[in-house]
Amino acid sequence: MGLVRFKKFISEGGAPLWVRFSVGAIVLRLNNLRAQLEAEDDEKKRDIILGKMNALVGMISGLGIAVGGSDAVLLKKIKGIIGGKK
Repeated sequence: MGLVRFKKFISEGGAPLWVRFSVGAIVLRLNNLRAQLEAEDDEKKRDIILGKMNALVGMISGLGIAVGGSDAVLLKKIKGIIGGKK
């Protein structure tokens, strides 16, 4: 499966709307961090950026597990971390 356009991703009904928008926002942030990483020469700053990227990828993985496994408790915890309404 290749990349899906954001509009198609949002219109698909596999996950709650807040999850789909959160993933979209996280992907945008990851793209921003990738650009910062490519432009950075300092190794310490690169490591900090990589740590931020890993945390965001972890959130996407957690959302995938919670939605795929229908784990309501995990979904509520992640929703609280991301800043969605309860």
